[in-house]
Amino acid sequence: CPATQELADEEDLGKGRQLIQAHVPPAIARLLGRGHSSDHERFKKAFAAELTGKVRRNPHIYQSAALALGELVEPRERHTEDAPYSDALINYYAAGVDQQAQYFCLIALARIGGESNRGELMKRFVKARTLPGSWLAIALGLLAHGDRHGQEQDRGVDESIGKLLLHEFGQTKSPDLRAAIAVGLGLCRFNEAGDDLRIVLSENTSNSDLAGYICIGLALMQEERAVDQLRDLVANSSRRPGLLKQVAIALGRLGDESAAAILLKIMKTETKKELISLKEK
Repeated sequence: CPATQELADEEDLGKGRQLIQAHVPPAIARLLGRGHSSDHERFKKAFAAELTGKVRRNPHIYQSAALALGELVEPRERHTEDAPYSDALINYYAAGVDQQAQYFCLIALARIGGESNRGELMKRFVKARTLPGSWLAIALGLLAHGDRHGQEQDRGVDESIGKLLLHEFGQTKSPDLRAAIAVGLGLCRFNEAGDDLRIVLSENTSNSDLAGYICIGLALMQEERAVDQLRDLVANSSRRPGLLKQVAIALGRLGDESAAAILLKIMKTETKKELISLKEK
């Protein structure tokens, strides 16, 4: 429709309206999905042009264009005509003006998948600093997860990505990077990392963020041996709502029915404490 066409960046409406425009590319991508119709090609070219253009735009435009390409584009190995769009994402990550858009380019490349994008992400992960490394770890996990559950073939666990992430998990001292790698390993379903994640979890229960994301990683890889450890963590986390939420999600994903009773007991205890506090006031 004319309104969609206008909001899809065919006119420069100024930076204020660009914030509204930025909602459109992901919506278009969701409606179209992957493909090669005339509409697909038109919007792929439009969104790639946002990443390669010389005119400065609202950062949200770059971010949404990157995410939209991740949902529209196919790997170059499957459709060579789509190769320039993966290249646009790679180039924006290397030299783009908006840092968040750069990181979304990594997620988009992971969503597209393919051997070339896989190699690009692995190469950059090896050389990355902490913050980009965190995004790259998640991207590699997403790529491996997408390949494993692809419609065309079941590739099983990506051993190369799993081993690369696990090696860095053991090397780095950054809690943030370790947290991201734990989730990436979970997405890979790299079960060989289960022992390492459980050991690091036992040593870092005081770090709510790191512990919480390790729990999510363990749940994603279906590490059932961690259930007792997670139950103990739930019982001792009533005053740490962020960690409690992550552990509860993990136990739910692992199918632990007893978690419901533990959480219900915590809720009743906390409610009783609140009532006593109100009465005393």
